[in-house]
Amino acid sequence: MSAETFKMSRAERLERLRGQLQGVLPQDAKRKKTPPRGANLLWGAMLHGAARLRAGLELTDLEARLVGPMIRLLSEDEVRDFGQVYAQEADSRSRIFPDALAARPIGEGYTSADLFKDLASLHEEIAAQPNVNVIDLNAPTDGGEGAGADSQDFRQGMADYGYGATLVTASGHQARAEEELSHIQAKLTLDRFYTIDETDEWSGSDEIYWATTAASDAAPVAQTLKSGKFGGVDEDEIHRFPANTIMFDGLARKVLTFHIQCWEEDEGPPRDLMDDMREIGDLLHDVSQELEKYAVTEALENTAHFVALLGGIASLIANIMDYIHDDLVGERTFVFNRAAMEALAADPGHEYSPEFETNSYVDGRRNLTIKGTAVIHSDKLAIKTYKGGEWCAPILPWATAKTPDAPAVAIFDGSVYCAIRGMNDRIYVSKLNGTWTAFEEVPNVQTRHAPALASFMGKLYLAYTAPDSQAGLLSSTNGRDWVPGQAPPGQSLTAPALAVRNSTLHIARSVFGIYTNESQDGATWSQAAMATLAHTVTAPALACYKDKLYLAYRDAKDGGAIIIPNGTGWEKPVRMGYTTADAPSLAARNNLVCTLRHTNNSISYGTSIDGTTWGNFHGIPGATSLSTPVASPPYFSVFYRAIEG
Repeated sequence: MSAETFKMSRAERLERLRGQLQGVLPQDAKRKKTPPRGANLLWGAMLHGAARLRAGLELTDLEARLVGPMIRLLSEDEVRDFGQVYAQEADSRSRIFPDALAARPIGEGYTSADLFKDLASLHEEIAAQPNVNVIDLNAPTDGGEGAGADSQDFRQGMADYGYGATLVTASGHQARAEEELSHIQAKLTLDRFYTIDETDEWSGSDEIYWATTAASDAAPVAQTLKSGKFGGVDEDEIHRFPANTIMFDGLARKVLTFHIQCWEEDEGPPRDLMDDMREIGDLLHDVSQELEKYAVTEALENTAHFVALLGGIASLIANIMDYIHDDLVGERTFVFNRAAMEALAADPGHEYSPEFETNSYVDGRRNLTIKGTAVIHSDKLAIKTYKGGEWCAPILPWATAKTPDAPAVAIFDGSVYCAIRGMNDRIYVSKLNGTWTAFEEVPNVQTRHAPALASFMGKLYLAYTAPDSQAGLLSSTNGRDWVPGQAPPGQSLTAPALAVRNSTLHIARSVFGIYTNESQDGATWSQAAMATLAHTVTAPALACYKDKLYLAYRDAKDGGAIIIPNGTGWEKPVRMGYTTADAPSLAARNNLVCTLRHTNNSISYGTSIDGTTWGNFHGIPGATSLSTPVASPPYFSVFYRAIEG
C-alpha cells in the first residue's frame, strides 16, 4: 500500500485535517452536514493515539488498534504528522470532538474503559443522528415495504452525512445465557441491486461496482470483496450479481459487522481499494470484539451503547474515506447482532435490502439485496489420532465442554495436558490420565484469546493475553495449582505462543509485527526481539526442531502460511506454499509438523525434515474445525474445535 497512489497529496491531507479540526468543511466534501461531536469519538481517539505515537509514548490497546490500520494505509511518518496537527490544534479540536477527549492531555492514554465511559454520556446524541437506525428483521411489513425497510428520514440523513450506520436485530429471538451461545456459521451473499435514481454524471448510463469488507467477533480475519463492473446501469433496472458472490462466510457468535461501498466508475477503481478495504476490515474485526461486550442483553442502555459504538465506527470509516475516496456514491456500516443471526438460521435465504443514497456531486440511489443463511455449531473439542497407518474416528472426550478458540496442548511430567478458553473467557485445563479429566478452571484469569502451554524446568507454563492486551503468565508444578509469574512487558493483539529450546523458554506475540522474548528461568525476560514486521491479525506459532526455533504465521494480505527459522537469529521468511483461514500450528515429532485450517473448515497437515522445505499437505478425513487445529506428540493426534458433535 502506498499513500502516493491517492489523488490527494500528503500535504493536502494534512491541511484537510487541520481544517477539519478548525471546523471548516472542505469544498469537495461529500457530506452536507457535520456529524455531532460524539460521532467523531473513535476518529478522535485515533488522532490522540497518533499524537502519543509522535511523542514516543506507549499506545493503549484501543489506540494501537485504531492507529495500526492508518499506518498501513498511509505511513508511520504521516500518521505522526497527523498526531502533530492534532496536538497543535488543542484549542480548536473541541469543535468536533467530545470534551472528555478533546481536553485530554496527550500524555494521558485513551483506553477501551474510557471509550465505554464516554459512550454512556454520548449514546443519545449519536443514536439521534438521522443516519443511524435500527432494523428489526421480524418487524411486520408496512405499506408494501418489507420488514427492515429504511425510512425516508434515514435515507435523507444518509445523504446529508455521506454515510449510514445500521444495527440489524430480530425481536423474535430473545437473549440467552452466555454459556448457551454456540458459534454460528453465517453466510451473506450479494444477490442483486435495483437502481431507483441514477447518478447525475453527464455521461449517461452509470458504471457501478461494489466493495465490501466483513468481520465478526469469532472469525479470525476480515473478508473483502470487490464486484465486477456493472455497465450501462440505468434507472428502474435490476442487475444481478454472479451466483455465490460471497460477502462473508465464517464464524460469528454475537456480532457480525460489515461495511459496503457503492462506486460509480469514472476514471477506474482506485488501485489500492482492496488494501483500503482490508484495513477497514481490520478495524471492523477489532470493533466486533468491543461490540461483543454489549451484544447479548435485553437491557435498553446496553443496546444504546451498542448503537453508539456502531455510529462511531461508521463515522471513523467515513473520515478515513474522505482522505482517499474517488467516485464513491454511498457507504454504509452494518452490525447483525446475535438475534439477527438466529433469524437467519431460522429462515435460510432471508433477504435484506438496504439502500445507498447520496446528495454529493454524484446523486444516486440504489437498493442492494443481501441473502443470508446461518447454521449453529457445537463448539465441542474433538481429537483425531493417526494409528496403524490410518486416521481413527474422532472422539469427543469432554461431553459438555465448549471453546470459542484453538486449544493448547503440551506434555508435562509424562502426561498430556490440554488448555482451552471457555465460552465465558475463563481458562480451563484437562489432563490425560488414562482418560481425560474434566476441565478445571484456572482461577483469577480472563482472556479473549487462546492460551499457550509449555513444559519448562519442571513446571508447566501457561501464557495468555489479558483483556487489557498485556501478556500474562502462570506456572504449576502439578498441572492443577497455578502461581502467577512474571510475563515479559508489552502488549499483544493476539494469542501468545510458547516453545522451549536449549533450556530457554521463548514467547511470541503479535503487535505491529511479531516479537519474541526469552527467559532462562521463566521469570527474567530478555528485551523483545522483532521476528518480522509482517502484518498478521492471527496468533503466531512456535516450535523447536533440531535445535532451531521456528515461527509460523498467517500473512494478513493473502492468507499464505509463512515460517521463519532461527538458528542464531531470525532468518528470511519462507512461504510454505499453502493458504490458511486461521493461524497455523507447529509441533515437533520425527519431523516438523504444521497443521492448517482452510476456508471450508477442512484440516490438512504437512511435514518437513529441514523446517523450510514443505511437500504436499494432506487432508485429515472426517475432521472439520472452527479454529486452528493443534497437533500433539507422542502419538500423531490433532486437537480441534469441531463442527460435529
